[in-house]
Amino acid sequence: MENRVVITGLGIWSSIGTSLGEVTESLREGRSGIGLDPERRELGYISALTGIVKRPELKGALDRRKRLCLPQQGEYAYMATAEAMRSFDACVWAHHGAFCPGPTFDAAFGLMHALAKAAGIYASVRAMSGGEPPFSIPDEGLRGIAEAYRLPVNEAFLS
Repeated sequence: MENRVVITGLGIWSSIGTSLGEVTESLREGRSGIGLDPERRELGYISALTGIVKRPELKGALDRRKRLCLPQQGEYAYMATAEAMRSFDACVWAHHGAFCPGPTFDAAFGLMHALAKAAGIYASVRAMSGGEPPFSIPDEGLRGIAEAYRLPVNEAFLS
């Protein structure tokens, strides 16, 4: 069986770029995000070599109180999530949780509930098949399901 991975939404903030476009370009051009950080020497590290990650500028995006309470890794997660949310209705962090906004609590909770149920069904079916992906729905099948439920199809996700 052919292995396929589908990423339905992606936000990224890293040493080789601060958006999906920048990271893609860096990977294609073979650019590295590794550099020398003099502060590491001052702190006593053996090597000053490290991934250089630009610190996000959150003024204007978050108020002062939120910026003060947010750890550095939270700043990166915030920026990556904001990028993903520009294109998608939900953001799922593998093994960490999800972000599902909505105009009301019921709408947001409903989306989260649907995501959790879908993940549970997928995990159960995969467990019953010995850990292998049990089936693949062809593109025309997905289009048919979407049409039956009057849902839009994101053609970028289809082969």
